[in-house]
Amino acid sequence: MRDLKHYKDLPHFPRDQLCPDFSGGDVCIQSCANDPQIAFHAVQNLVRVACLRLR
Repeated sequence: MRDLKHYKDLPHFPRDQLCPDFSGGDVCIQSCANDPQIAFHAVQNLVRVACLRLR
């Protein structure tokens, strides 16, 4: 795992409406494709790879 001290919080963006209860390290993935099954499998593969790297 990479050294997290090099990572910084993102700056505030105009129109942000972040709820503190749901922020602080969460990741949101938007996957777009002409076929919903392709988008689903793309996210599934990203989550799988991320989970393997966190172990």
